Amino acid sequence: MVAPYDAFERYVWGRGVLTWLRCRTCGCFTHHIPAHAEDDLGRRTGINLCLVDPHLLSGITVKLRDGASESWKVLRSYRFE
Repeated sequence: MVAPYDAFERYVWGRGVLTWLRCRTCGCFTHHIPAHAEDDLGRRTGINLCLVDPHLLSGITVKLRDGASESWKVLRSYRFE
């Protein structure tokens, strides 16, 4: 499913590196993109995996990063089986 552009509220905060998107209907954070991306395609994107059916995640590697630090260091990673 593809949501229309106006289905999301966009905001930038903190260091201004990421644009965070949330649903205008329920307020749930859906994903983030680089703040200065000209479009949403072909860029690294962070996705809220809590919104995805678990069986669709099979084979995907998830990296948990330290978002509280300046480094965004990978704390650990795991693969959905």
